[in-house]
Amino acid sequence: MPKSYLNAEPYGIGELISRKKHLRVPTHQRDYAWGPDEVGQLLDDLFTAVEAKTDEYFLGLVVIVGPTDGDWMVLDGQQRLATCTMVFAAVRFWLRQLSRNEDADQIQRQFISVRRLGGGDEPRLLMNYANRELFSYLIQPDLDTDELRERLRVQIPGSSNEKLISGFLACRAAVGEKMKALPATGQDAFLYQLSDFLENQSQVVCLEVDQAADAYKIFESLNDRGMALSALDLVKNFVFGTVSAERHPELATTWEDMVSQIVDADAEDFLKVAWTAQFGRVQRGALYSLIRQEYSSEPQVIELVRTLAVQAELYTAMLEPSHNAWADYGAECAGLVATLRDLRSGQVRPILLAALSRHISPEDMRDLLRHLVALTVRYQTIGRRRTGLIEIGCAKAAKELFGATMNIADSLRDLQVLVPPDEQFVVDFGRYRERNSKRAIHVLLGIESMLVHGRYRADWVHEVLGSEQVVVHLLLGKHTRRNWPAPEMDDPGFLEDVTNRLGNLCLLMRQDAKALKAADFGDASRIVASSDFKSTSSASRYLGDGQWGRNQIMERQNELAHIAADCWIWEPLQ
Repeated sequence: MPKSYLNAEPYGIGELISRKKHLRVPTHQRDYAWGPDEVGQLLDDLFTAVEAKTDEYFLGLVVIVGPTDGDWMVLDGQQRLATCTMVFAAVRFWLRQLSRNEDADQIQRQFISVRRLGGGDEPRLLMNYANRELFSYLIQPDLDTDELRERLRVQIPGSSNEKLISGFLACRAAVGEKMKALPATGQDAFLYQLSDFLENQSQVVCLEVDQAADAYKIFESLNDRGMALSALDLVKNFVFGTVSAERHPELATTWEDMVSQIVDADAEDFLKVAWTAQFGRVQRGALYSLIRQEYSSEPQVIELVRTLAVQAELYTAMLEPSHNAWADYGAECAGLVATLRDLRSGQVRPILLAALSRHISPEDMRDLLRHLVALTVRYQTIGRRRTGLIEIGCAKAAKELFGATMNIADSLRDLQVLVPPDEQFVVDFGRYRERNSKRAIHVLLGIESMLVHGRYRADWVHEVLGSEQVVVHLLLGKHTRRNWPAPEMDDPGFLEDVTNRLGNLCLLMRQDAKALKAADFGDASRIVASSDFKSTSSASRYLGDGQWGRNQIMERQNELAHIAADCWIWEPLQ
């Protein structure tokens, strides 16, 4: 058996692409991830370095394994390799526009495609399963820009393929803009300089690993050395390193289905929630190790991927009340889901995922969501208590619910100990301040629904928010006119104390909020008194005293506190 070896050498990135000929991103590797910021930064750096005639521009480390049958597997560096290939493609495109066809052909042969003996041309860089077909299509010669824009239009927003097309178009546009800014006699010279700089001066350190080395362990060691690999990257690496190669295409499709579901979500949080719902509480740092311990064989790993694909859709549903998963549960459940999302109650997500996985009845789901919202508002939003305790309680309840060892009533009974009783909740509410406008508007609309409907109506709250015409507004703030009759106005700490107290906030329609900004005390009193929102118009009782200071604000906040106690109630289920 040949000995493993490591060899590190500096290359220009174009030289590396040219000399290694066949670079392949393995199926298990992460997708193309560079967005406008990363691509734009690389282009700016390249243009600046070319103009300044810089000797070297360091692009970082590239790790490759091989060669195996002439192919080098790219373990790290695919973002830079792919983006620089797109810059070469942009140079080729603009050379053709200048009728420098022989030079364009040379760029194509030297940096973009290569011919195998007895075969046809193929890309020098082959991307992973998710990106391979599109990337190979993009780097074909002379693609029409309008055709590319149309292709971009139909991509999933935020997906890796959208980023690929966006990056390709950005490279073409930026190179063209730089070239056209020069006199006609210097345009081809700029393209030659840029190509030469990419080939020779854009330096990488290439770490070459013998094919006898364990590529998957090397990938994990990159994470140990502090490189930015997420738990999802590591799980993907583990999956494809455990499962036989012939199963990779099937698994890649399932994995991409899963990733496409959570493209706009927090992948790390998804993994943690999925694990917690089934196995109990876990720290993010321990997640990958526990997954490896639990799923050690090929059949188990295949089942893991299938399970994650299903749970990814349910996780997405928890963040999106319009998701089809809520179609059978009714408008109130959708409104409660929206409330949990907007209040950023991540700790309750494992329970919700467990409930969705068990397909509980609409009645049970409604009861569960009502109680989770009450727990969130009383314990977290208003009470500002330690998130660790609610995370522990919710993780325990989720595991029992997922395993069908408990029903909804029993799961909630274990959480009741965390819920502040009315007396404590009123005290907490009395000192409640809120800087986040989204949370403030949810609390005030919840109180408003109590005044209008006699109970908390999350579906009504969600509907009002959907109109985008309602705002939360300070009655007294730093920009309030100085003629407001607040006895403490000259106290420098007064405004700091009362600005974000809920008693000093009110719901208004946008046009009324605009008028209130410029209003003196008399006009403000009339705007507040005439508001259609009962929780706002009721504040006119205090304004009618001719003052709006600390006493009036605290009296109103105490009044709202007692309404809130009746709004977010916790009633044990039978």
